[in-house]
Amino acid sequence: MKQFFRVLSVFLVLFIVLSLCSCKNKKDNNSNYEDEYFSIEGDNENSSDAGDNSATDNEKTNDNKKLPSNGNSANASVNADDYKAGKNSGSSFYRMDIPSRVNAYKLSNTYSKLKSNQKVKVAYFGGSVTSGTGSSSENTKSWRAITTKYISSLTSGKVTEVNAALGGTGSYLGAARFDNRIISENPDLVFIEFAINDYYNDISDNQIKANLEYMIRHLYAKNPYADIIITLVTNTDNLGKQYRSYLAHKEVADYYNIPIVDLGGELYNRNEGAVSKYFTDNVHPNDEGYKQYGEIMTDALKELFVEGSYSKHSMPSGRLFANGYNSLENVSPSSYIDDKWKHNSWFNDNNIEKTGSQFRYSTLKNQYPTYVAPKMSGATFTYSFSGNSFGILGTVKANSSITVVLDGNKKVIVGTSNEALLEYPLFENLSNGPHSVTITASRSLDEIPQVAIAAFVVTN
Repeated sequence: MKQFFRVLSVFLVLFIVLSLCSCKNKKDNNSNYEDEYFSIEGDNENSSDAGDNSATDNEKTNDNKKLPSNGNSANASVNADDYKAGKNSGSSFYRMDIPSRVNAYKLSNTYSKLKSNQKVKVAYFGGSVTSGTGSSSENTKSWRAITTKYISSLTSGKVTEVNAALGGTGSYLGAARFDNRIISENPDLVFIEFAINDYYNDISDNQIKANLEYMIRHLYAKNPYADIIITLVTNTDNLGKQYRSYLAHKEVADYYNIPIVDLGGELYNRNEGAVSKYFTDNVHPNDEGYKQYGEIMTDALKELFVEGSYSKHSMPSGRLFANGYNSLENVSPSSYIDDKWKHNSWFNDNNIEKTGSQFRYSTLKNQYPTYVAPKMSGATFTYSFSGNSFGILGTVKANSSITVVLDGNKKVIVGTSNEALLEYPLFENLSNGPHSVTITASRSLDEIPQVAIAAFVVTN
């Protein structure tokens, strides 16, 4: 009997030990299962964000935030850290939210002419990044040159490029140049790129909208079959941001269903924000940067060049910016000056007034061949016009200024040492009627002001 109880005791002890071990293993297994589950969930989140950009995946990204539809503050910009549009796998980088082309029209008109080997004219209208500044060869290494080469590869017909880009200029001077450089060429496809220079020039949102709408509506009035692409670039201050003038350009493009290609944003996303190696300075890409810009644009064109009927573009009955304008006139001041002013030509290399000016060293001198300059400090003249905005195109050098008084309201343009001030949208949202403006040129110590006025810009 004692032997029996001894064996039973040993058996019970073993049973208790085994039971305890079993419980511990079960608990450990459950713990491991939970760890594995959460690890997989995290990997799936990264995977879906880094991969297919379908609506389903985007809906799963709970961190997606809407960008503001417009910006009214001069300093308004949206940082990439302020929204998350797709996380690259295994990193903390969040992709910039690129404007969608889902609702934009396709470039069927241009593509149909390419495929039928007809003549096609492609115009590039923008600033220095469209021109190709910073590349080793603007005619071969710029995104513009790369794009034209790709378009030419799609046809055995003739493709003509119109390079109407002009460094340092925004949409205001763009609108003033539009007839001379774009309408006169009757292009089939127009790339418009002015957002970054509108940012530098601090042009108001309403002025940007008015300028872009004038170009779009004016082009469609002359050729409703012409295709347009709104092109956006960035600088190193705005990496990953939709800056204020960027948003204004986007708003106009969306209103007219025009496709947008965001070269700067796509470059930022492709390289997870590490793009400084692609720039020669704050805004101009180097050859490798332009190569990437060119690849981004050609990828977009592969999406936008689709089969379709050759048809007119529909246009909204009203403007996005109700106080915009339907017509723009470049007015020479030559007929309104007195003997205190003189006439000069940008082609004359001896005129000190325009030394270093872009009017002298660019195609502007072809559109605005002459200018007026004061003979003395305090020289003044008056000009009367009818319209809803007024501006001046010209150069004001350091230590000189122009005082402009319109209907009792005064503004002063003060010259700078770099003479980069080409466009002055001075008075906007005027009553669409008669106005009188007086211009006075001044310089300290009664010296002759270094001022050159090439044209007035009047809109209706």
